[in-house]
Amino acid sequence: MENKTFKSYSSLIVFIFFLSVFIYLINSQEVNNSEDFIFWASLNFWLFCSPIILYFKGSERSVSYFPFIGLLGLSLLVSFGIPPFVIDAQSYQLNPLTIESLKISFWAYLVLFVTFYLFRKVFIKIKPYEPIKTFEIKKVRNLNIIFLLIYLLSISFISTILQLGDFTLFIYLGLNLFFISKKINLSFIEKATFGSVLVYEITRRIISGLAAPFLVLTLFVVIVDYVIYKQIRKKIILLFLSFNIVIYMLFSVVKFQYRIETWGNNINLSIGQRLYILKELVLSKGNIELLRNNEKKTDGDNFFWRFSYQASALAFVLKETPGNIPYWNGESYKLFSKLIPRFLWPGKPQEILGQEFGHRYGILGASDTNTSMNTPILVESYMNFGQVGMYLMMILFGVLYAYLDRKFNTGTNFHVNKIIGIALLFPLLIHESNFTMVFGNIPLNLVALQIIINMGYKNKVSRH
Repeated sequence: MENKTFKSYSSLIVFIFFLSVFIYLINSQEVNNSEDFIFWASLNFWLFCSPIILYFKGSERSVSYFPFIGLLGLSLLVSFGIPPFVIDAQSYQLNPLTIESLKISFWAYLVLFVTFYLFRKVFIKIKPYEPIKTFEIKKVRNLNIIFLLIYLLSISFISTILQLGDFTLFIYLGLNLFFISKKINLSFIEKATFGSVLVYEITRRIISGLAAPFLVLTLFVVIVDYVIYKQIRKKIILLFLSFNIVIYMLFSVVKFQYRIETWGNNINLSIGQRLYILKELVLSKGNIELLRNNEKKTDGDNFFWRFSYQASALAFVLKETPGNIPYWNGESYKLFSKLIPRFLWPGKPQEILGQEFGHRYGILGASDTNTSMNTPILVESYMNFGQVGMYLMMILFGVLYAYLDRKFNTGTNFHVNKIIGIALLFPLLIHESNFTMVFGNIPLNLVALQIIINMGYKNKVSRH
């Protein structure tokens, strides 16, 4: 169990940590922002810190397996709360950060959080999702093989189940971490396969040219570890921070050149070729000197610049809509087609909102049919319905998060169910994509999961 001192004062310790970060950010600003700008930036910072502080303070911690809404807050903190203090407002990606956009992000997510906490009490009697009713280790291991096979199929042959492959990957990784924690005697093949999958995923995410995929993988491991051991283990946190800091330091110096050489026309390069390019760039004399001398980087090299995309997209859309570009009036919410698997509907339209968004707002050139611009959930709600509609959508999201938290993040005694719940909810922690991209896979994953469990794990029926 957790250290008693930390458990007793956990919310205070977390608050002091965030207070220290905030004081550092305030005192380390290199750009003279207005008092109004700092005021609203500060409100955003503390708003997104609040859910994780409340998690360690209140009863939510004893009921929920992991801080679902707290981690959403931390994700938004990285996107909205910290960047205004470390990035020049004029250097944001799509548009300079404005006070208006800071106000909108604050009020919109305040509405979501308040709604979440209100409806979490309303949904207190909801029956938790427990696909595994009786725990049998042999059946769980067989089930894990099915998850592994679906993942391997998704990365090898069947692109139409790629999202299901990501879902089953997380369950597979989580179950293996559970086996290890319980000292279950795995065969050599099981150990070798798990190690190979882990190495492959780490490599694949590092050579993607983006920081987020590797960060997401390691964060998932931290969450599962927390749920299994019911405590925050220092060595896991240190490993998480160490790996991500090392990857960031090595990659930040070469990322733009690496993307030039591996994206676009070179997208089909093999893993070996990408690793070779990355190695040559990292080990080149000029880049080693940059890393060694820790020379000042531009805003584009700042770790938080990449994650500030959501705030810049919001500022951009607020400027353009409805003055230059009319409201979309719900056009982007194509949930019906998302719910039908492609193998049942071969002619199903592609999810191309990233293209439509980029072209309609003039971000992409007319001939660019490959680049996809993310349309964050908050941005999508405003560009469809304006401010009033946006706040109504945030109420809806708050209700949805409260329901999902009660359904998939409470109630079961089996770690298998907990890991499945984490895998289902984990994609909802990142709001950088549009609604159907973030939420649309949950129904499909649930249907697929039930089929998999019926195939590989038939629960015993109790007779009285």
